[in-house]
Amino acid sequence: MANKQNPKVAEALRLMDEEGLSAYSAAKTLGIAQTSVYAAFNRRKLKWLEAKEAGLCIKCGAPVDAKGRYMERK
Repeated sequence: MANKQNPKVAEALRLMDEEGLSAYSAAKTLGIAQTSVYAAFNRRKLKWLEAKEAGLCIKCGAPVDAKGRYMERK
């Protein structure tokens, strides 16, 4: 399943973000393996850190300054 996320794992990440559930609680609620949720969370966290280090928006890839404000491309 390269580059495709399981819909239940995506829902678990949403529950973590929007409802404040832990990875364990989200996984248990949806009946999936806790390790799947942790792995997806860590992959997403790594992408965010790489984007921040590169000075890019984590959602659209546009250049941003250190405070996260959009900068004009040169």
